[in-house]
Amino acid sequence: MAVRVRKLAREIRRSPAEVLGLLHALGFSKYKSAEDMVADLIANKARKAVQQGMKAEAVIPVNDRTPIAKAKAVSSPRMDTMGALVAGVVQSEVAPPPVSESPAAIAEKVKIAEERDALKRALAIAKDQCLVLETERDALRLQRDTVTTATPVSQPSLRDLFEARGLVDAAEQRLAILAMVDHHWGREFVLEAQPRQPEELTQVRSQRLLLVDGAFPELHGCVTIPVSAERAEIPGGDEVRQSIRAVGEGMMLNGLERMCAVGVSPRWQKLLRAHIDERVAIRFLPGGERDVRGALNDCEGVDLVWTWDPVHAAEVIAIYQGSSAAWATANGQGLVQATGALNLLLNGDEEHTA
Repeated sequence: MAVRVRKLAREIRRSPAEVLGLLHALGFSKYKSAEDMVADLIANKARKAVQQGMKAEAVIPVNDRTPIAKAKAVSSPRMDTMGALVAGVVQSEVAPPPVSESPAAIAEKVKIAEERDALKRALAIAKDQCLVLETERDALRLQRDTVTTATPVSQPSLRDLFEARGLVDAAEQRLAILAMVDHHWGREFVLEAQPRQPEELTQVRSQRLLLVDGAFPELHGCVTIPVSAERAEIPGGDEVRQSIRAVGEGMMLNGLERMCAVGVSPRWQKLLRAHIDERVAIRFLPGGERDVRGALNDCEGVDLVWTWDPVHAAEVIAIYQGSSAAWATANGQGLVQATGALNLLLNGDEEHTA
């Protein structure tokens, strides 16, 4: 909603010029005429300013400004030749004969005047609509700023709810969660709960949960979930253990007793140590992009270098290939693919030899 300047002036008992000056002082200098529409939010600011005793220099409305009068041309008197020659003779003012206009010309002038008046009315309506739209725009901006600066309401976590119920110990909260999951109503509540940090939960889901086909031994920092074979990320424990044992057997058959495993995830390190041939000495190093110095360190004092991350630098590849130690790379694959590629190397597959 909006109110005209002149109506607002009557309401607060001020002249339109004083109201325009007050609006300009408040920062709304677009208002120029007593017929301008003022948004309710801006009008309320003007009312409040008047109540607080604010004063401002009056601004003359556009419609009340007196135009500068054009200077009238002074006509010089005509020379009276007869009056100059004969005394007492006075020149008479003779009006020029009226110029008659044709009916067609008169009709054309009337038509032009009507079209001009129609255009003026349309222009006035367009200006009023523009003021109304500007008023609505200002109101929407104020609402947007209010919503933007609003403080978000924090939702309580599951821990907060447990503590409010009296379950303050971590063991008690764990038992409560397990009991809830065992019941339909509690299971739906836990599954539908909204996490405060969904990005962190996504990272935990990717790094801490492993879908396996059947039973699987306990892994470091990871929970294995048995699922069907078509949804499993890796096969069951028996197949994985068999693949790891094959690596140990292949190394011993090739006389390789010392391995440097670069970039192996901590979840697989315990499993490799447990099931590879105990005569094989394994040195685990952190992964990442290797440089020349790191590659030389990887090859020092070992018979086999097993890199799990992809190797891109040509100088690093040259060091691995020129070393006396054999080199196999998993190229960022999982445990089963990595052990399979290493077994191919140990069995003499030329495509996987260093």
